[in-house]
Amino acid sequence: YNALYYILVPIMMVALSLAAAGGAGLLVMLVVRVFPARRVAEVLGFMTAIISIVCSQTGNLMNANGDNVSISSEQVNSALGLITRFNTPWFPLNWPGRGLVALGENAWLPGIGLTLLSLALAAGLFWISLQTAERWYYTGWASVQVIVHKKRPAAVSQQAAEPARLAGLRPLVQRLLTAPVFAIIWKDFLVMRRDLRHLSQLITPLIFGVIYGFMFLSSGGQVPEGQGEAPEWFMESFRTLLVYGNVVISLFVGWMLIQRLGGMGFSAEGKNYWMLKAAPISSRQALTAKFLVAYLPTLLLTALFLVVFSLIQKIAWSNTLYSLFVLAWCLSGMNGIQLAFGVAGANFTWEDPRRMNAGGMGCLGSLLTALYIPFDLAFFFLPPFLAEIFHFPSLYGYLVGVVLGIGFSLLCTLLPPRLAAKRVERL
Repeated sequence: YNALYYILVPIMMVALSLAAAGGAGLLVMLVVRVFPARRVAEVLGFMTAIISIVCSQTGNLMNANGDNVSISSEQVNSALGLITRFNTPWFPLNWPGRGLVALGENAWLPGIGLTLLSLALAAGLFWISLQTAERWYYTGWASVQVIVHKKRPAAVSQQAAEPARLAGLRPLVQRLLTAPVFAIIWKDFLVMRRDLRHLSQLITPLIFGVIYGFMFLSSGGQVPEGQGEAPEWFMESFRTLLVYGNVVISLFVGWMLIQRLGGMGFSAEGKNYWMLKAAPISSRQALTAKFLVAYLPTLLLTALFLVVFSLIQKIAWSNTLYSLFVLAWCLSGMNGIQLAFGVAGANFTWEDPRRMNAGGMGCLGSLLTALYIPFDLAFFFLPPFLAEIFHFPSLYGYLVGVVLGIGFSLLCTLLPPRLAAKRVERL
């Protein structure tokens, strides 16, 4: 290409950047007039985090399965051919590139025409954006939307003021939960739903779970053949354990969720913890509320995850129900451990939710819960495995596993929070 091409390329890039900045500025002014600016920033941060996680894990997945995938040159050419279809002369975004290439190849008439037209359009868009933004700003039209709370009518009864979706559940909830516990749970759920910076940290475990779940499915979930010399009872027992492989993946998702919800349950209050401290709430009520705030959404999401993958694998409903039973109790014990260590390392001085951690105590709690999972699963699944080996009725093995597993899960559910109760009073 001739020298004029290299001179005009940076000029064209600057002009296009200014035009894009002008259009983006007008778009921001339009959006924040309708939605609160902080909420828009949270949505953008949330989408950026999700896209980056999906891209990085997709790359890892492709690298892991790279040996099983062969891409031919014909496929590459076909994919590039789809891209070239967008290089049409009537599309304005193609004019800068086509004009610069024509100038580089000494095609002066189309080159000069398309280049000047592109520069004129970019300058015109930037000038219009600047003038429009200035007019909107000085006339007061581009005002920033703020969150406004509507005043509740004074004549509304307490029954009508409650959310409609809670009207039927209210009597049951009152019998199961005290008013302070329910108030803390409802407050925390509102915070998680409204603040996307918190919500984005809860989506990450689900993405990892889906990725590893599909990796497990891609392996076929079959027992490796080996040399074919293993006894039949061993192979049959191993097949039984593989049926419950979804429990391990679901617990991995639950472990990451409980680290955030249970381990940082008290730290999530931040500088607003003084409101709970000043309220007439006992340490037992606070611990119960934080336990349920972490346990209920984790159980719901992981159970949904387990059921979906069980349906994909066509696992029998009896095995799926037992898996859900094991999952519920394992999550309970895990949550009790994380909650206690979260209390021990509570941090109320954070400004950014990403810095909301319990320090060394939180790290120790994560390690202990990672060790707790295989022990608890062994209590549930080892007795059926041994019953299969020694030819005992499988029902006896499952009954022994249920008793041992529930006992160990209850111990980890109740003992750590009970030991942390005195610490809550001194926070």
